[in-house]
Amino acid sequence: MPRRVRHVVYIIGVLAVLAGTWIAQPVAASAPSGFSLPFVGGPYYISQAPGCSAFSHKNVREALDILTPSRTTIRAAAAGTVIFRASSGAYGGLIKIRHAGGLVSYYGHLQRFDVALGQAVSKGQAIGLSGGGSNDPMRGTSTGAHLHFEVRDRDGGRTLPITGLTGLNWSSRTFCSGTATGPRLADVGEGSSRQIAFQEAFQRTGKGTTTDINYGDPSGPVQWFNPADGRSQVGLGYVVQRFANAWLVHDENVDNPRLSVPVYPVDGPILQYWLSPAGVGLGAPTSNRFYNGAGQLEQHFRNGYVLSGGTLATTTKGSWPTRQQCANQGLWYMEVRNVLRLPGSSWPPSMTSSAGPSAVVCTTANRDGYAFHFDAGLNPIHRNQGLWDDGWVARVEGTINRLPNDQRWRAFAFCDDGCRIKIDNIWSWFPLQSWRDQGANVSIGRMVVQNGNRVEIDWYENGGDARVWMQLDRELGMFEVLAPECTEAHVSIAGGAAAIASMDTTLTISATTAAEMRVGFLSDLTGISWQPFTTSLALQLPATDVITERSVFVQLRNAEQQMLCGGSAVSDAVLVDPLAPTASPTLMGDQEQGYTIVINGSDQEDGSGVAWMALIGATANEEAGDTPEADSPFWQPYSTTVTVAPADRYYVWVRDEAGNVSPSLLVVGPGPVTPPPSHSVYLPLVRR
Repeated sequence: MPRRVRHVVYIIGVLAVLAGTWIAQPVAASAPSGFSLPFVGGPYYISQAPGCSAFSHKNVREALDILTPSRTTIRAAAAGTVIFRASSGAYGGLIKIRHAGGLVSYYGHLQRFDVALGQAVSKGQAIGLSGGGSNDPMRGTSTGAHLHFEVRDRDGGRTLPITGLTGLNWSSRTFCSGTATGPRLADVGEGSSRQIAFQEAFQRTGKGTTTDINYGDPSGPVQWFNPADGRSQVGLGYVVQRFANAWLVHDENVDNPRLSVPVYPVDGPILQYWLSPAGVGLGAPTSNRFYNGAGQLEQHFRNGYVLSGGTLATTTKGSWPTRQQCANQGLWYMEVRNVLRLPGSSWPPSMTSSAGPSAVVCTTANRDGYAFHFDAGLNPIHRNQGLWDDGWVARVEGTINRLPNDQRWRAFAFCDDGCRIKIDNIWSWFPLQSWRDQGANVSIGRMVVQNGNRVEIDWYENGGDARVWMQLDRELGMFEVLAPECTEAHVSIAGGAAAIASMDTTLTISATTAAEMRVGFLSDLTGISWQPFTTSLALQLPATDVITERSVFVQLRNAEQQMLCGGSAVSDAVLVDPLAPTASPTLMGDQEQGYTIVINGSDQEDGSGVAWMALIGATANEEAGDTPEADSPFWQPYSTTVTVAPADRYYVWVRDEAGNVSPSLLVVGPGPVTPPPSHSVYLPLVRR
């Protein structure tokens, strides 16, 4: 605006105030063409909008804050391309989508992203989950769960009015308060008590999604369908909705949508096979269809799976392995069930749900212990498996049979996000009580195990990728079953030291193509801000007064914001041992045979171990003085027996591998050896 025009506006405003007539005037509701509210359903209250007296958005006065509950599915307001996807200052988790004409929509305070940078999205496609609550990651400066939504004329440009979007119901003439109701999916789930679940399934699997189903028009509302006889009778079989090209199926009698994914699509030759006599007994679908490694269409059902070459004639089925079949092969049984986080659903879910499995596998234990890994959505290749990454619950069962002997072994159990472990029908007495994004380095307890023990694990995951393992004593060590080792980056704590005593240390990162990084102490780095890449970083590990292992996770991306290592975090672990060792020194021997000091050093259980010792002889009144410096020549590799010269007293120190030093230990010596008496002969002085 030219300077003279600004002055005119200012003067008019002042005169209006002096005249007592300056009030907030309503403006005509308006909205960009083709845009809709970025969610389904509602209504949700509006807490911030243009015209509010306490409007907090100083530079984005056309934005809306809508009180969506945490984990509400947020959708693209119009078709476009994702141009930004990261945590960004006050916005927190922010997605930007560029649309036709250069317009850019902003979606702030998201706690999870479901689209990739550069991805084309259709209008209404799910792009992430809302957040902003006090316990939500990437909440930015938000103080309560809500969605921040705005549209700009270009990225970083001026905000455009959106007060006229369909679904906004204003109770204030200045657009200060009201409600927002998202677009309705016409006829989807109509007549079902689980309509939200039907609509979620329809949105997540329709055109433009990974599953990319062209549903066509619905042929009517939902109805009961009994696959045994093909009839529709209330209370028998499944609740289905037929479309021109696909069905949506929900097992009303078994699935609880608060605990499991209750609605899946079936289409094409797999639908034909499922409806044919050959498909009887498969049960309800428990995954989307996807292309497997052999290029076949595959879909999972309650009692087995279906494979298809693309026609009914090339479609067959198989049964899930049983627990006994896995045991006969010496393998462990793992059953995974999807969990869709519908609004109001509890977490963690219950394994007692009778919902069928989305996958059953016989899996082998690792050579260094027992470790299992599962990914249900972090990587595109796994998204194709039809598993929704809102969460999943698994039961892992097996028998310990790979210990090198039949003795009892200490076992340390770990998991991410949450689990509880039962050994021979006794639940672990140290269950992990916090179920959300705990990181794979959190121990859930220690046990004593031996060959033949039966292990059952209830395992929960809140967002895609997780692992659970048992470390069988220190000799075997821990082994994680993860993706192939990353060759693009390497990290080390304290220069790769096995153990350290201080929480203040250094992280060294090697990654030639990295431009940015984010660092944290949990495997899930969502919510951690990106920072410029550096090869060395001062690190303050979480404080501890016990011996424990600490892990550091680093995620890296290049200048084009492409993730290194496939987006996985590279990590290193170090034993933090803040406790000093002890010793009991004893003087042995005599003057004739010589003297030795026997030093019985010991460290704390699970400590880094006694590695060094220092011994200094002293006179009767001499004090120990300062502890020898780490590079002092008095330090020598630890030995239980040391030969010493006679002295009045000795001072002994022991040091563990982490660098902790014991207090000085006094050993009373035999005193200095008295030399044998000497005799002097004096000759007379003879003068010549």
